[in-house]
Amino acid sequence: RNRSFRPALVLKTIAGLPVRNIFTTNIDKLLETACRNDTSEDPVVVTRPQQLSCPNGNERRIIKIHGDIDYPDTIVLTDEDYARFPDKCASMRMFFQGHLAFSTMLLIGFGLKDPNFSYIYAAARGLVSEPGPRVIALMTKQNDFEVKKWRAQGLSINNFTNYDDVPAFLRQVLRYC
Repeated sequence: RNRSFRPALVLKTIAGLPVRNIFTTNIDKLLETACRNDTSEDPVVVTRPQQLSCPNGNERRIIKIHGDIDYPDTIVLTDEDYARFPDKCASMRMFFQGHLAFSTMLLIGFGLKDPNFSYIYAAARGLVSEPGPRVIALMTKQNDFEVKKWRAQGLSINNFTNYDDVPAFLRQVLRYC
């Protein structure tokens, strides 16, 4: 544990959210570090489909959809990795897809141009006949075309000037939860 590390405010805010499953496509350790600094309990880091068993009690899980820097065989980075992702990571993809379809999800800085996300999101929308739980993305500097395209697909996008504005927004939202 590196306690001298100071995560960005947006990561500290995410770490403080009252959620049990956090999905990320980042392969670095920044989110885990922010969560460890937020509580005395280490989050469970899921990098492989076999680790997707039922959570124990109130444990917090960070599900690393594109792998982890410490496990190079799990990383999705190259075009070839993206092409193999649907088959190689089918369980991980379906787990995320189920959450998108049947839960309220908040996406922060998620890659809306990520081909895996586009595929998973479309499949999740196909699972529900009625507009279900909301999927909200907090993004920065998205172009109008991308925002309109995703809104037409049911994704609500809050477009911020920079990520320093996100923590104040999240604190406001938490007041109403």
